[in-house]
Amino acid sequence: MGWMERRTIVRERNTSLGASLSQTRLDVIHASPLKRAFSTAEAIQTYQAEPKPLLHASLLLREQTRGVAEGHPWLTEPIPALSLEEHYAKGLYPIHHERWQKFPGGESLDDLAQRAQRAIEEVVMPHIWEAIQGKKTGAHVAIASHGLLIAEMIPHC
Repeated sequence: MGWMERRTIVRERNTSLGASLSQTRLDVIHASPLKRAFSTAEAIQTYQAEPKPLLHASLLLREQTRGVAEGHPWLTEPIPALSLEEHYAKGLYPIHHERWQKFPGGESLDDLAQRAQRAIEEVVMPHIWEAIQGKKTGAHVAIASHGLLIAEMIPHC
């Protein structure tokens, strides 16, 4: 699939998602600043009634960083004769199977879980506390992020 086709698919998906949430009044939208998530948040905001909810980008909502492996293909299994350092020196990046493992300069899943907890505490909970203090019946907060981070956020909700 080419880039042009992918952009079209993402745009169509975002349009459908925005339209499907148009009857759900959101108080605020928070998004990863990475384009694929931020464009989703913009589509959601576009379909909201006036006054439109504010849209905020948060670095806490970015996808897991893979450090030196970012943008490189992965190996499903390491080459037995090579150490991890030798793999990296050759531009080979075997998939990690343990939550604590990470590429140099990257985040482990454990690191990502800690960031997800911070995102709940610093991005989501202030809206909940504000609703409670204002004696509102709830807060409608939309999060546009990435699969791995969202999966790590769910246990903290």
